[in-house]
Amino acid sequence: MPRLRALAVDIDGTLTINRGIFTLDLEAINMLRELSSHGIHIILVTGNSLPVTAGLARYLGFDYSPHVAENGCMVFYRGSRIRTCTGDASTAARLVEEHLSDILYPSWQNPYRHCDYAFNLRSGVDPQAALEKVRNLLHREGLEGISIGYSGYAIHVKPSCVSKARGLLKALELVGVKTTETVAIGDSALDVELKHASAVLVAVGNADEELKQAAHIVAPGRSSESVKWLVKLLLEKNLELDGLLSQ
Repeated sequence: MPRLRALAVDIDGTLTINRGIFTLDLEAINMLRELSSHGIHIILVTGNSLPVTAGLARYLGFDYSPHVAENGCMVFYRGSRIRTCTGDASTAARLVEEHLSDILYPSWQNPYRHCDYAFNLRSGVDPQAALEKVRNLLHREGLEGISIGYSGYAIHVKPSCVSKARGLLKALELVGVKTTETVAIGDSALDVELKHASAVLVAVGNADEELKQAAHIVAPGRSSESVKWLVKLLLEKNLELDGLLSQ
């Protein structure tokens, strides 16, 4: 297995100090900067809107690399916005907003989104029950080609052609990096898709069970602690991916 050339990192629940909160772990950020000093592309792969993703990448010092927003729908690189999917979920999003406002409310980022729309849970609402109500609504309205999922922060309504793997594959293509030279880490079931665009998929220690089952490695610690463990391991192995799966 070759050396590492790119590390794909989810943001919410992965670079934050825990799931469900938004505080970034600055020590983890500094360790990623150390990794980038070895020429490694740090690629953010997130469900956030493109402006949030691109802005965060710039201020964290990772804007030399492409980044993936809207769960794979949008890729941002050197000032260019690249849409990876022509599907449209705006009608589905409008229906959710109109008919399920008692349990969900739209993210403030939705006006800046192109195809993946996020909805926050109202207090006390069970995520799985909300997902089921969204599925039933879209089925009743006869909408097809729509995918829904829960990130641990919001319910996402998107075209079925959208995936984090699709976005990451486009990002890697832009910088000439192979999937066999890429490691990915995340926390939610939505990150399972990254297995199709990386050599090694890592789940943070407090990840969704579905991701833990799919991942090659379940890292110790929670959220950003798992990121720091992974970066330390990669540096100890001199960026060689051979043997990483034995961890």
